[in-house]
Amino acid sequence: MSIRNKLKIDYWDVSPRTLRVSRYAWGPPIQLAIHGDYAEEPEFESSDPDVVWVDSSGYIYPGDKIGCAVITVFDSWRRRSARFVQVEVVESWYWGE
Repeated sequence: MSIRNKLKIDYWDVSPRTLRVSRYAWGPPIQLAIHGDYAEEPEFESSDPDVVWVDSSGYIYPGDKIGCAVITVFDSWRRRSARFVQVEVVESWYWGE
């Protein structure tokens, strides 16, 4: 048996890694994409739901206040492995800034 067959490397990641959204964003929410191998359904958690919150499917919604928050994505309910998404919620966007 080759070394390639003996090694089992579980790799997974989330994208995007950073986001900047308007508090008054109109349109569909942004969904986080999970790539690679993960055994079970991932779990999502916001460090500050007043700034940004995330549902169980990985959709991101701006909250009621501006600021920064981190969304932690866990590989499963066991929370053995995690990835992080930095989110900045700003007052409004002006194209050309």
